[in-house]
Amino acid sequence: MKKLQTDFDEVIAETTTLWIEFFFLKTGIKLNINDLTEYHHMAKCFGLTDHAVLKAWNSFYTERKTLGANLVDGCWEVLNWWVSKGNIVEILTSRPAFCQDEIAMYLKNKKLDFITTINCCNTFEKTGSRKKSEVFLETNSDFFVEDTFSNAVDVASCAPQSIVFLLDKTWNQSPIEHTNIIRVSSWYKIKEHLENYL
Repeated sequence: MKKLQTDFDEVIAETTTLWIEFFFLKTGIKLNINDLTEYHHMAKCFGLTDHAVLKAWNSFYTERKTLGANLVDGCWEVLNWWVSKGNIVEILTSRPAFCQDEIAMYLKNKKLDFITTINCCNTFEKTGSRKKSEVFLETNSDFFVEDTFSNAVDVASCAPQSIVFLLDKTWNQSPIEHTNIIRVSSWYKIKEHLENYL
């Protein structure tokens, strides 16, 4: 039995374009997703303040806008296949803990409610913030699916025996130096790699 941790935003749910639309409705400022070249530096990419971006994300979470997001192509099929083989999948997200209920509801609505463990790292909160690598190590996981380059590198560095799949996005195009990070174009490509470990 193997355990896979997966990020949520842009790995399970297509939330960034929704957030950009939400930001426009709240502020009148139109953003272009192609300007986003580093997810953890979103404010800089969009020429905004960190405060404005965090405030908008927190409003997005509070208003439960995630529930309207589409699934990332292939994740439903591949995750169902993964658990059908007797393996485990958990969510490992940077989101604050108050998002757990919304994520659980989203997973239920999308028939992914076999994912019962949702690890929230509170990454952008002043207190209680944890690195994804800390949680990954504590959960004794084997695989990680991520879309943010810095998170992928952090987990790969702290858990060199693991395999990190970096789902290809405009914001994670830095060169990969870690041998245990595999850049993939889709969940279907992740499945091809996972089949080698079963």
